[in-house]
Amino acid sequence: EDSFLTAKFTVSLGGQEEELFLTGVFDGHGGAACAQFSSQQIERMLKSNLEKYNEEQKTDENIWNAITQTFVQLSEEFKQNEGPDAQEQAGTTANIVLRIGRSEMWLASAGDSRAVVFGPDVKVLQMSEDTDFRDEEYRQRVIDYGGRIDFDELYQPRVFGRLNMPIAIGNRWANGAISARPSIIKLSSDNHPNLEGL
Repeated sequence: EDSFLTAKFTVSLGGQEEELFLTGVFDGHGGAACAQFSSQQIERMLKSNLEKYNEEQKTDENIWNAITQTFVQLSEEFKQNEGPDAQEQAGTTANIVLRIGRSEMWLASAGDSRAVVFGPDVKVLQMSEDTDFRDEEYRQRVIDYGGRIDFDELYQPRVFGRLNMPIAIGNRWANGAISARPSIIKLSSDNHPNLEGL
């Protein structure tokens, strides 16, 4: 049910051509449809959103908005696609790493897939944030979006008794209770001197 991608492409950010490297891992559930859709469509959507949000000026806020919009768009377009009934159940976690040039790296995660960073003379560090029910903010978000949190026989929280994470792509059955808005972290050569060696 899983899918992944690696891609290299060029976009115009604030009038300047930038080379981007994208890696993504999609851990599907309820079938492979959503993970496959996400891995096939994210490059197109991300490129479009990065250029749209950064047309006038490249800023961290504009890049953050472009990544967030891409995750939301992936989820909405997948849910709107006409397909077999099995697609009703399908969803995926997503973890992407977007490198812009040599000086900055963005990590975005929806769900419990993790990104780690390592390199010469750098110990392995978990960089992504798990978006799960250990965080009260995520539990409350599900409730605010009209969801119900149940507990299974091991007292693990689940949305409507099904999925045990509050952030993911797809999941048409949840009627919007599961958000696709990712957790996003930026690394730059300013705050991570070894970034160019990674």
